[in-house]
Amino acid sequence: MFIYPLKTIVVEAWQATFDADYPEANFRNISVSLEYPAAKERYPGVWVDFTPTQPVQSAGINHVEFIRDESGAVRQTTKFRYAGTIQMTCVALTSLERDRLVDEVLKVLGFGLLNPQRSAFRTMLTANDLIACDPQWDKFAIGGKGEEQGTPWGTDEIVYEQTVSMDCTGDFYPDPDTLVLVPLSKIETFPYVQGTTPPVLPPQ
Repeated sequence: MFIYPLKTIVVEAWQATFDADYPEANFRNISVSLEYPAAKERYPGVWVDFTPTQPVQSAGINHVEFIRDESGAVRQTTKFRYAGTIQMTCVALTSLERDRLVDEVLKVLGFGLLNPQRSAFRTMLTANDLIACDPQWDKFAIGGKGEEQGTPWGTDEIVYEQTVSMDCTGDFYPDPDTLVLVPLSKIETFPYVQGTTPPVLPPQ
């Protein structure tokens, strides 16, 4: 319900980062995907994954939330909270290229707030209107290096990879009728005590 949309947002944010104007020319327009890169033209590249680390749970205690769709219809819904780890596996065909790509990922994660040329990832990830995502921007894990002989396209070349990961928390609102995520344009709050008359939502 939320994992695929979250991973998609992360992929799109990295694609917007490693675009044609990225400061390091060797990493412009590189492949970023939800799937492990199986073709040589996708190297170097980044493979994105997400692992939940806590139960998905309803957020809040005894509160009521409503959504209003484009037609103006109002329905009650529930906000859910999640926590997990976003993994960016850097893959390359040389150890030097792998190490340089890992360094670029770290530059984006660590300095996206201060360096405008590397700000796209942070901006897109935190500003999307489908899933609230609050990464731990000041702490990243760097996994062990991997070197495997043999490529997905059947050659004896060595594939080099290493994973950079960061923890995140967030929440999302599913539409109770369709069970897809609700894009939120704004959030309005109304005081309401359980057992009293519910507030009347103002017209759009």
